[in-house]
Amino acid sequence: DAVIGEDRCPTFQRSDFRWRWAATNLHTFVFVIQLSAAIDRSAPALAEQARQWARRNKGGMPHGVQTGSVAMPILIVPGVRELRAWAEAPQRLRFASGLFPIVVSSDGREAAYRTRQQKVGVMYESFLRNVARGLLLDAGVGMAA
Repeated sequence: DAVIGEDRCPTFQRSDFRWRWAATNLHTFVFVIQLSAAIDRSAPALAEQARQWARRNKGGMPHGVQTGSVAMPILIVPGVRELRAWAEAPQRLRFASGLFPIVVSSDGREAAYRTRQQKVGVMYESFLRNVARGLLLDAGVGMAA
């Protein structure tokens, strides 16, 4: 498990190789982070910490040498509305280290994540959306866009 912010959070990793990704190996890290209403505004900073943790803990070949990582923090919040625009927007770019946040309401009725492609890393976008959709469906979240 990773320590993101000041809390330990469940962390899961998968590694996928695709020829259509220019023969690269993508390490996807999923973090489950529970936030209270008081700290919803810190979500972008916590997501960035998750990306840094994934980058440091990927292992194997150095980033950019046919390999990279993506942090997929699942941020559980009282309400999705405040973070929807951020979760659905393209994220700040880092070399061979992506960020794909998912925001889920604590009642499990709403979720938000990027559904349009960003310009860099476009070859991974449909894969990441499918992973996000699968995670939400498996968890029984109402909207798995």
